[in-house]
Amino acid sequence: MNTHRYSLILLAGLLTADVAAQVTSTPVTLRIDPAQSQGAPVSSVFESVEFIPLETNRESLFGQIHSMRVIKDRFIIHDRETNAVLIFGSDGKFLHKIAGSRLGKGGTHRGTISSFSADPENATILLKEGSRQFYYGTDGKFLREDTLGFINSEEAPLGQDAVARVLYDPGPQYPDTTCNELFVTRGHSVIAGYFPYQRQSAEIHPIDYIHISHASFYPAGMNGAYFFTRPYDYNVYRISATGMDTAFRVKLPLQHTLPPGFLKDPALKNTRFQYLMNHPDFVFHIGNVYTFGNLLFFKLATVNGGLKHNDSFVMELNSGRLVSVNQLIPDAASHFLPVTDDANGVEFVNSNFLDASEGYLYTNYAAVTLFGYQAESASKQAEYPAKLASWFQKGNKKANPVIIKLKPKQQL
Repeated sequence: MNTHRYSLILLAGLLTADVAAQVTSTPVTLRIDPAQSQGAPVSSVFESVEFIPLETNRESLFGQIHSMRVIKDRFIIHDRETNAVLIFGSDGKFLHKIAGSRLGKGGTHRGTISSFSADPENATILLKEGSRQFYYGTDGKFLREDTLGFINSEEAPLGQDAVARVLYDPGPQYPDTTCNELFVTRGHSVIAGYFPYQRQSAEIHPIDYIHISHASFYPAGMNGAYFFTRPYDYNVYRISATGMDTAFRVKLPLQHTLPPGFLKDPALKNTRFQYLMNHPDFVFHIGNVYTFGNLLFFKLATVNGGLKHNDSFVMELNSGRLVSVNQLIPDAASHFLPVTDDANGVEFVNSNFLDASEGYLYTNYAAVTLFGYQAESASKQAEYPAKLASWFQKGNKKANPVIIKLKPKQQL
């Protein structure tokens, strides 16, 4: 029996065990109409903006940030193209590289890093390769290795040795057991499960399970808690080691709301992606959820550009005021440079905000894009910080990406 199949059998068996029920709560209802969003100056949303070019040398050069976690004074970056995790200091200085071709004790295991997560509480990096999980410190040093029964699952460490995992894997080849889309493990044991489905006869097959956001879990502003979102669900959940509740319930205008029969209509079996292509105004996923004081950041996902690049927002919760992040206007707070590449690039379109940590929000864009924005803003006679001014003089357009570190205000 091969390892892959064994892991899936183990997973199915564990998920049929008795698990905790979803914690009930009274969510905050948010009524969101993208057409009512407004543009605003950068300084009305963010207290400070810092551009941090990542050091470029022969060892540190990489193409694109697939995902990133911030642990204290470290940027932990996963780049699929180079099959590596790179570690940079908060000033952008390159520190360490963990190559997928040299994993484990003595760097003897060759593999492909399928995903990575980080445990801020223990300052630990978790790399997954098949059913193996490798643990590293933020200094890039190998700590230990574990063989898991849970493969291909996205995960979020919750503290107290608990890990939240999401894995949706139905199919006619499996026994019709009850599995859970979201489950919590401690060691090799499942201790809680949510969103059950029948593995063989699930109404939504994998080809219909469309999830184009860069993650399912987003730090919820407190240690060990994450917001969790899922396709075709207008709720934002909050999960921790002690349970799960519903934090927000989103109400959209009818033209952006999936029709009532979308999840159960047999005529849509295996064709839901094409249906969404033909109906681009429908929002099928809410992602990139972060809170700062009275502000909530989030993204509404459509297929085929249904919201016409007006899909990322910040809402003031007590007033309901909605500001379009896509329409933020550069000002002196950002040195007259855009804080996203939404107008001229692909990083924000694909990844949105990458992480939130200790009161800051992070995104990125390519070095060539930043040089372009510098040229466009020349007439503003912006005053750049010394490090950024030096980079403009000595850097080049093929350098590593630039991190944008943003400190959101507590209210608009």
